[in-house]
Amino acid sequence: MLFQNPRLSRLSLRIAGVLLIFFALFNLNTQLNVWGYRSLSDLQVKSAAADHQELATAGRVQTIVMEASAFGYTPNYFKVRANIPVRWEIVDRGISGCTNAIIAPDLFEGEIRLSPGKTTVKEFVPSSVGKFKFTCWMGMVSGTIEVTQ
Repeated sequence: MLFQNPRLSRLSLRIAGVLLIFFALFNLNTQLNVWGYRSLSDLQVKSAAADHQELATAGRVQTIVMEASAFGYTPNYFKVRANIPVRWEIVDRGISGCTNAIIAPDLFEGEIRLSPGKTTVKEFVPSSVGKFKFTCWMGMVSGTIEVTQ
């Protein structure tokens, strides 16, 4: 019998303990994303910050374009100016159940529901300066919009 061996039993308990800690940290990280707090996901965003999308402005509207897929958002870092309207165009490239809606509670109320195979547009005016997190509704996929003066 497998668990009658004390050595295998201890090993199984250790593996289960490590997995339990891993899943607890993973869930904590996703909830930090949903709440807009700093998380381990920010490490990835900082590495992508150098490749952020340059702002396309047409008149007095800032336009940012992002692709959403089952694997994440590309790009996932944007820089915009405060108190100037933003037009956020989100192109569906095969969203999943997790990435079918985007929330950014510190930037706007509600959620952005994405339509399969279409481009969804969200318009808002950022009023505060800082770095604001956007995420899927589960907190597993995230990015940052930096608002400057």
